[in-house]
Amino acid sequence: MKQAIFSILVVLLLATSAAIVILLARGYRLNTEDKSLDSTGILVTKSEPDGAQVYVDGIFSGATNSTINLPPNWYKVRISKQGYHDWEREMRIQGEIVVQTDAVLFLKNPSLSALTSTGVLDPLLSPDGTKIAYIATPSAEQLSQQQATRQTEGQSIFESNLRRPTLFIYDLSGRNLPFSRNPQPYVGTLNQLLEEWELERETSNAISLRAMPSQFQKIATDSIRLLSFAPDGSKVLYEATVPATLKRTIEPPLIGGLPTEEQRDLSPNMLYVYDMKDDRNYHIDFSVMYPEDENTPLPIQWIGTSRHFVLVEDGKISVMEYDGANKIPVYSGPFVNGYVFPHPVGHQLIILTTFNPELGDLPSLYTLTIR
Repeated sequence: MKQAIFSILVVLLLATSAAIVILLARGYRLNTEDKSLDSTGILVTKSEPDGAQVYVDGIFSGATNSTINLPPNWYKVRISKQGYHDWEREMRIQGEIVVQTDAVLFLKNPSLSALTSTGVLDPLLSPDGTKIAYIATPSAEQLSQQQATRQTEGQSIFESNLRRPTLFIYDLSGRNLPFSRNPQPYVGTLNQLLEEWELERETSNAISLRAMPSQFQKIATDSIRLLSFAPDGSKVLYEATVPATLKRTIEPPLIGGLPTEEQRDLSPNMLYVYDMKDDRNYHIDFSVMYPEDENTPLPIQWIGTSRHFVLVEDGKISVMEYDGANKIPVYSGPFVNGYVFPHPVGHQLIILTTFNPELGDLPSLYTLTIR
């Protein structure tokens, strides 16, 4: 009889322990005041780079790559690291729900590095973002001064031997190729290249659109203007052309995602981002001034993270998360307006600039490391 009672007590103890472990794993914590288990939410703090400091409502709460249990409420979360801009968000914590920061930090002092060594005219980015076409026009003085040094330094023989304006293709995905192979002169005319790239863009957009939910495909046919897909194809930037409503694909809506308010009722001439993974739609408060030249990039473009835009406005370059949060200026130095391109690696931008305009030098392409 005693053995049976002991066995029952052991089973009850194990069951109680297992229940407590499960409750703790789901975010419940002991309230010492009334001796009860209260539901909490879990904030997973992640950042790139990691090792950043985490502040919740202004109180230091640890470092990134850790978890924090918080009672259900709204909190101001700030992630800081020396040398980087702060990341901030108002985040909603709900009981038994895991919320993640996924903070990408950008450098306060980005570095510049020359990509080309000759004067550059009318650079164009390929639809897949991996190539830049440009016309190189070195002066006679540049040729005489740099001919010997370029070949000994292993730079492009094509550029060093240039005698007239020539169309080049710079393969950004092959940045580590010897300069004797990159960039390459384009065999053909500029119009032929533009036709090739336009066909490539149309084909890529059609493939990306087919991967979107049917509800979005339906509205895309007659209510919106597709502008660009994120590099990973999971999101799309678009402009509404007529009033419309984007119906839900996931019902009920997912919880634990971004706290930014959705906008599913579309207004003409407004910009939106649709996130296919979470079936969420955000209004972007940014007015696009369409360039007169259709080949000039829009002043809002995706960068390689697929979570951020690069914006060009008021003579400066900024980055912003795809739901409109955390807009941060990353560069306010000299650059030629209309020629800012995201590098496919996602850590750099490419700008067209010159640091000696009074000398009459043509601008060159530079990489701008922002993270």
